[in-house]
Amino acid sequence: LARTVNPQIVFIGDSITHGWEMNDIRGDAKAAFDRRFGKYRSLNLGFGWDRIQNVLWRLGHGEMDGANPKVVVVHIGTNNTAPGYRFNAAPNTPAEVAEGILSVCRKVRELAPDARIVLMKVFPRGKTPADPYRGKVAAVNAELDRRLAGFRDGKLTVIDMYDKFVDAEGNISLDLTIDYLHPTAKGYD
Repeated sequence: LARTVNPQIVFIGDSITHGWEMNDIRGDAKAAFDRRFGKYRSLNLGFGWDRIQNVLWRLGHGEMDGANPKVVVVHIGTNNTAPGYRFNAAPNTPAEVAEGILSVCRKVRELAPDARIVLMKVFPRGKTPADPYRGKVAAVNAELDRRLAGFRDGKLTVIDMYDKFVDAEGNISLDLTIDYLHPTAKGYD
C-alpha cells in the first residue's frame, strides 16, 4: 500500500486512528477526514486494539517501506493503559507507555527522516474525571511531556486534544465520542 499510494501523510495508531476513515456507529467520520485531508494522498495505518508493541512490530517489518511522506501523524498508547484484548497483555506503566510512544517516533524518524511528525498525546478516556483510566492517561501524558524535552527537533509537533473532548466539569460527552473514548464524526471534526 505504501508504494501504491505514495502517501503525503501517513497516520499511525490504533482504533481511534483507524476510525477516522469509517462510516459506522461513529457517523460519517470519513467526511470529517476528507474535509481535512481529502486533498492529500494519505495512508491510514491505524488498527483496532493495537498497542505500541504492535505498531513497532509493523514498522520494523516493512509497513512503511516505499513511503516517503511529508507528514506522519502518530496516535497510540491508550490500549497500553488497559489489559490487552481478552486480557492477553498486562497494562503498562505511564513511563513504559511514554517511552513506547517515543520509540514509535524514533522508528518513524528512522524510516522517514525528512517527514514532520505530528504526535497526538493520548486522548482522555472515561466519562468523568473519577474514571480510573483518566488518571492513567494523565500520567502517561505528563510523563510524555517530561521525556519530550530530549526528543524535540524542528520537525516534531505535539498536539494535546484533552481540552477539546472534556467539558468544564471534566466530563466527556457521547456527542463527541461513542464510548467516552472513540470519537464520533463530530469528535473527529
